[in-house]
Order: sequence, then structure tokens, then C-alpha cells
Amino acid sequence: MCENVLNYTINSIKVIVENISKTLIVFRENQKSMEAWKRYLRYDDSKVVDMFVGQLRSSLKCTVCGYNSVTFDPFWDLSLPILKCGSRVTLQQCLELFTKEEKLDGDEKPYCSKCKTRQTCLKNFTIHKFPSILVLLSHSALYNLYAVCNHSGSTFSGHYTAFCRHPYSDEWHEFNDSKVSNISTNCVVCPEAYILFYEISRHSSHL
Repeated sequence: MCENVLNYTINSIKVIVENISKTLIVFRENQKSMEAWKRYLRYDDSKVVDMFVGQLRSSLKCTVCGYNSVTFDPFWDLSLPILKCGSRVTLQQCLELFTKEEKLDGDEKPYCSKCKTRQTCLKNFTIHKFPSILVLLSHSALYNLYAVCNHSGSTFSGHYTAFCRHPYSDEWHEFNDSKVSNISTNCVVCPEAYILFYEISRHSSHL
């Protein structure tokens, strides 16, 4: 009976210690992210930054000693990897690939500040702070498409047009030089789409 009580007490203490450790880690990371954001705003603080800039969390964990290095960096847009497969590739698949944990080994081994040598590490990206307007993509937050920049022609020359959704009527319009015309929602998705602009939904919250 005493042994069962002792084991229960020990296990309870372990859970409490682990929870405290996790809480401290989250607290330290939040403090670190806020400080990094403040430093960025010292050099670049504007309404444009408020709307378009988010914060990316980068984690680099050593597989030998378990040391985890976390950094926070601002981003204006995200460069997504494209899946090479025969079927149609969705934006969600590209997002999942972007946030997928990556093993850095061989010539890619980074330096572990705790081991004092290059070690095999696990790298991971997550979005820590969502911008109000996100260029191209979304994660767990919900964004709505509100503009598309189209390009027709070759790599060296061509013509740009834009599709924009009216903020009140939700109707779509095509902007082609000085000409503006109404278009249907079905025409917004086209192979000439070059840049997609999304704005956060009113029902979503920042992480």
C-alpha cells in the first residue's frame, strides 16, 4: 500500500515538474518573441507593417543532447515548397510541407552550441504571429482571398492585370490598365495567377 502511494506521489511530482517546465518554456518563448518584434519595429514601424508582416518561429533541435534553439523572425511573405506529383497540388499540401519537420544531416549538420560541435538536428517552422493580410497562404487561421495579381506573357516580358473583390458588395472586378470591368467568381481562379492576397477573417483570431 505504501509503495503504491509512494509511486503515485512520485509520478504526480513528475507531472507537476513537467507542467512547470513546459509553462516556463512557453513563457520564455513568448518573452523572446515579443522582444524580437520590438527590435524589428525600431527599424520598420508603419501601417504597412501592421497589415502585412507576421512572425515566424524557427526551431532547431539537436538529436544528440536534445538542446532546442528557437528564434523568431519577421516575414512579409512565405516561399512555399511545391510537391512534385502527378495529381493536382493544393495550397494546404504546400503549407503542410512548409511546416513539416526536416532532418539536417551530413553536410547540412548545423552547429550545436551545447555539444560544441556539428550534430544532426531537426528543423521546424511554424507561424507564431499571423499578419492581418497574408500574401499567398494561411495556417490554422482563416483567410479570405481578396485580390489576385495576374501575369501573361513570358519570363522576360508580359502584361499584368488584377482581380479585386469589393470590400462591401463582395463582387469581383478586373483591372486591366485603365479599364475596370465586372467578372464572375469562377474567373478569379486562372492559370495566369501570379500572386494571391488573403485577408484574415473576422471570425479568426491571432495566435
